[in-house]
Amino acid sequence: MKTIRFARLALVVLLILVFAWTIPHYYWKAFDVSIRAPRVSYSPVTDQFFLLKPENKAVRYMDLTGKEYTREEYERLLPLANYRQLAATGQMPDSLRGVKLDLKEIALNNLFVRIMPADIGMPQIPLFPMIESKSGRVKLEMPDAFFRITDRMEFIDAATNTVNEDQTRLFTDTLAGRGFRFPAKQIAGNPTTRKAFDEGYFVVDAADKVFHIKMVRGKPFCRLTGIPATPRILQMFIAETSLREYYGFIIAEDNSVSLISYDAYRLIRLPLERYDHRTCALFFGGDLFFRTLTVQGDGWLETIVTDRAYAVKARYSESWPTRVEATAGHVASALFPFAIHLEDADSPFVNLYASAGSVHALWVLLVSVIVLLVSIRLRRRKIRGHVADIVLVAVSGIFGLLAVHMIPPPEE
Repeated sequence: MKTIRFARLALVVLLILVFAWTIPHYYWKAFDVSIRAPRVSYSPVTDQFFLLKPENKAVRYMDLTGKEYTREEYERLLPLANYRQLAATGQMPDSLRGVKLDLKEIALNNLFVRIMPADIGMPQIPLFPMIESKSGRVKLEMPDAFFRITDRMEFIDAATNTVNEDQTRLFTDTLAGRGFRFPAKQIAGNPTTRKAFDEGYFVVDAADKVFHIKMVRGKPFCRLTGIPATPRILQMFIAETSLREYYGFIIAEDNSVSLISYDAYRLIRLPLERYDHRTCALFFGGDLFFRTLTVQGDGWLETIVTDRAYAVKARYSESWPTRVEATAGHVASALFPFAIHLEDADSPFVNLYASAGSVHALWVLLVSVIVLLVSIRLRRRKIRGHVADIVLVAVSGIFGLLAVHMIPPPEE
């Protein structure tokens, strides 16, 4: 009998976990509220913020006073972002802010980078292509060998899976001669040929020093950047742009975000006060005149506009009710004492994630226990024979109440 009771109890616990995933999942399938953040832009024509707000199947274009514009009017107020459309329709201005406009210069200066929480700490396959940066060819070409940096910088031929000892020795000796300490803690690059040029990799060695490593005409290029080790670097994002203003971005453990400039690897700290790498998305944009930084969290965003020297020119912030704050969210937090999810908004990986309900869920737990006690009495059972069921229902609410009735206890 004890074995039967234990097996039944295990099945009830398993069923509770299944219900904690499936019931909230299908609840949100039925009652989810789609909340789309506005797109914030800064006009170089009027020096004002403008909003693009998706609403149902329509889109509203407006300024901060609430005045609405047509799509064409909105595009003319943001000519650098919409230059292709304006040029095609003959509406592109000849000059702006005293500067004669050239379409090639506009394209060169238009920048956009997006960094999501899931991008930080993403596991890497520890094999990287070392693209030749000065091949003399018009297009970059993917190499035949891939490298890794363990106790040496080792090049492995992809076709034969053998180590290229000559290239390995050449790069290893060069790194060691520059003071590199093996192994590497972090390797950051942009390993694609879909770019105008290649800047190789920025590598953090075992002593937390940052080196710039690339291949130039078959020879190793290795330079100690002087980038400080503190605050500790969480992630580097390298993004070659033809403007050559920066190599990429550094996200540090204190949530600071810095650009690695072409000016002797000088760090340019971005004026972000609310950014949290664990929960916030970061959008970086640029044009001929300004740099636009947008930090978006759960239910809020802040946009900072700077000049080309990254001095703050204007700020805009907005908040809106989150899914949890909507009516469906209040009901869910009271109805479900906890929920299990296989996905998380801040992670790209399928896993088991848990979230807790609100304090109002205590009332649902109490009602669930009362319903169970009434059910036990109606079946003329003894309370002491259902202590385990009562405890499970007291901590899991409707999940446990459904489970203990789907798998009833053996007859006393």
